[in-house]
Amino acid sequence: MFNKTIIGTMSVILAGLSLAGCTNSEEKQPKPSDKGAAANFNSTGLPVVPTPITLKMMGPDDMQRSWKDLYFFKGMEEKTNVKFEFTTIPSSSYKERKNLAFASNELPDVFFLGGLDANDEMNYGTQGLLIPLDELIEKYAPTIREILKNNPEIKRSITTPDGHIYALPQVADHPRDRFYRLFINGEWLKNLNTTKLPTTTAELYQLLKDFKEKDPNGNGQADEIPLTGTNKLTYLRPILLSYFGHLSDMVEVSGDKARFVPTQPGYKNYLVFMQKLYREKLLDNEIFSQSNPQMIAKGESGKYGVMGNSLPIFGGKDKQIAPANILDNPQMPPLISEGLSKPIVPEKDVIRRGNFAITNVNKHPEATIRWLDYLYSEDGYKLAQYGIEGQSYKWSSTDPKYIEYIVPQGMLENDFKNNKVSNLGYGYANEALERKFLKPDWLGFVLNDQVKPYLPYAQKAFPLTYFKSEEAQRVNAISVDIRTFVEQMEAKIIVGQEPVEKWDEYVSTMNKMGIDELVKINQAAYDRWKSAK
Repeated sequence: MFNKTIIGTMSVILAGLSLAGCTNSEEKQPKPSDKGAAANFNSTGLPVVPTPITLKMMGPDDMQRSWKDLYFFKGMEEKTNVKFEFTTIPSSSYKERKNLAFASNELPDVFFLGGLDANDEMNYGTQGLLIPLDELIEKYAPTIREILKNNPEIKRSITTPDGHIYALPQVADHPRDRFYRLFINGEWLKNLNTTKLPTTTAELYQLLKDFKEKDPNGNGQADEIPLTGTNKLTYLRPILLSYFGHLSDMVEVSGDKARFVPTQPGYKNYLVFMQKLYREKLLDNEIFSQSNPQMIAKGESGKYGVMGNSLPIFGGKDKQIAPANILDNPQMPPLISEGLSKPIVPEKDVIRRGNFAITNVNKHPEATIRWLDYLYSEDGYKLAQYGIEGQSYKWSSTDPKYIEYIVPQGMLENDFKNNKVSNLGYGYANEALERKFLKPDWLGFVLNDQVKPYLPYAQKAFPLTYFKSEEAQRVNAISVDIRTFVEQMEAKIIVGQEPVEKWDEYVSTMNKMGIDELVKINQAAYDRWKSAK
């Protein structure tokens, strides 16, 4: 479905397989704290420990900040008495350093925003390098326990095949984060004297054709580009595929059955439609080659009619759409193609696995899980996002009240938030929390309201699941070649280098590349996820 992940489960990377090994169940359990640590621990209430303790934390950070000076960690230390020695690494080299830490057994006590993929969790969990968190959560983490109880999908999505949780996720449950979206140039609609939005792919085609032929930007030149998107087809693909009944461009689940999308009739219809748009120059003919700056430059010069982006660029003095005028550029409604009775909208996962984990060198696992539990609370969220009241933020004098940052003179608010408050993340966030702290007209709420018409049609292509180690090896072996073939053929067919009439030949080639085995493995992973408690 999405180019970043072949399916929800194919974010699995095999980097750690050579280290994989098994330990017995006793070795996998958290090491009991020593008597001193047990004495210096409060199982409820704050602080977490009567006498301060110091743990080692590792995480990625590209902003060259001092984590110890962030208001978030200062506030957490004041509340819990847990402090940290930080090892922060640029994201470009973080994966290598993370793997080296495991290989050398020179581990931190805690991974924070740890970038642990599914294989990391399973391999290092079964080796005992990451400790299982389920019993610790049950005993000492009431906030996390309640979140998992009320959201069984989250629990299923972070429980490995051996029944343990080795890493906690970040959950950003905001409507605006769930969907890819197409925006329509409202000024062009006005210039064509229409307010009608498409409901079918046939109507979409006609709108794009009108944008191409009727000079909606009013400059007297045939320079309009009716449709474009970021990063080749990465952004457009899931949206356009959904118009033909599919949620993924690889493996998806439909009616509890996994299926391989590029051999389905709907995928062929998608290719035919995209080829037609490209041939008639209704689709940006530079979409496969242009850089992001090139795309932005064309948008700023007022050449785009429909744009797939988180916030589109439609030219004019405002360039990128701002809160004041975003509703002037309507969002494309869910569409259907011929033969479909109702639309579907692909929904992205809001569960970001592998963010927080405790290692086997940690002598204070009980205190650490309580620290993490506080992170998942409303107060922890507030610390992570806004810092310490009276130091980094204050409440407005308005009614309703909202949070205002206390920004030092000469510093931009966004820089202050990023460099001094946190902007690292949180455990669990949702719109209800944001509405407690932010202006009622904040852009995020505008975006949330804008996507709410999508919610009745939202479906996920595939849940977050785990492959067993032998399954992961086969998925990786099959999917690398098949992904390359599918993307190459998609581009060649759309630009007209390969004919759609060879469809049966393409399907035959893909069948020989192991898609039956790929579907079977994904079905097994889905069945485990579905039956997990």
